Amino acid sequence: MTTDKPTPAAKPTPAAGPKAASQGPAAPAAPATARERPEIQPALPRDTGEAIPPAAWQEACALVQGAQRILLTTHAGPDGDAVGSTVALYAAARKLGKTAAMVCSDPTPQDLLFVPHADRIQQLHHLDKLAFRPDLIIVCDAASLERVGAVYTENERRFQAAPILNLDHHQTNSRFGRVNLVDAAAAASAEIVDTLLAALGVPLTQDTATALLTGLVTDTLGFRTESVTPRTLAVAARLLARGAPLADICQRVFHATRYEKLRLWGYGLNNLQRSPDGRIVWAAFPRAVRRELNAKESDLTGLTSLIENMAGAEVVILAWDNKQDPLRTRVSLRSRSVNVADVAQSLGGGGHARAAGALLIEPLDAALRKALAAAEAHLD
Repeated sequence: MTTDKPTPAAKPTPAAGPKAASQGPAAPAAPATARERPEIQPALPRDTGEAIPPAAWQEACALVQGAQRILLTTHAGPDGDAVGSTVALYAAARKLGKTAAMVCSDPTPQDLLFVPHADRIQQLHHLDKLAFRPDLIIVCDAASLERVGAVYTENERRFQAAPILNLDHHQTNSRFGRVNLVDAAAAASAEIVDTLLAALGVPLTQDTATALLTGLVTDTLGFRTESVTPRTLAVAARLLARGAPLADICQRVFHATRYEKLRLWGYGLNNLQRSPDGRIVWAAFPRAVRRELNAKESDLTGLTSLIENMAGAEVVILAWDNKQDPLRTRVSLRSRSVNVADVAQSLGGGGHARAAGALLIEPLDAALRKALAAAEAHLD
């Protein structure tokens, strides 16, 4: 198993971390490289969520600067924010002279391989195959360690042996790290990564800007969700100024598609069901059907955005069983008006108010029934 060795780099100047401001914490002050990237103005409002305290930024910088061998990982079934945030931190670790590797429980979706260095994310369940023993583990965009999947469940001792930096924006995050950079006000984990890079004094390159903008674009559906704030747009503007190709990213993640994906969507739409009052809409995607259509789980990405536009629909549920284990079923919940994070938590999962999910140790039919009952109970 290959592991990238660091490129020679000057030793970074330790960062002091962000200062507190009356309207919320300002972006951390960058060291001597500040002239290379404009700062976010500290007066930008924070709409929701709790601020990350200055001490947490300082501790996070100390962890990264003090480590020599960094392992980066993210949630199973990685999306654009998971891939973009992980890749950006990987590039920063290499810039700081660290040995680094990226692993994930599931493969990187084909439509995200355009992100620079995304092809270096290894699908690896057993960390003893790594060429090094990490002295720091960074977990990106995962509300819990269980959400990381097999990378965690098959290597719990490794996770106990190294400090964990938990970087996430989900409101249901369980604060599992030694240091937790968790901000539910951030539209994407990429927002938090951008601030951390500034605190570490790592200048933005075009590749890093592309990775982070991919995270912002995908998690906000092209800056169309309620989570978008002036801060989100300010970060996006800076990434554009650094050469991130917004139009190309949008084309790749929203418009370019596979034949197999369209057939899977067709199956789902043809088998769409709804409750008698029309408030809950759902579809199930058995692994036998996916196999017949040569479709992947990642091909379901985006389908809920289409279905939730149905008149009267308040909760959209998609469910599919694991291709290797039919007793493991993934449930995805979306809504424009209901806090589906509460529904997901009742099922043992989590996420955002408008987008959440859970993994149930149940066959597909049974898991779907549980998800429907949970949604109905929440609406009642």
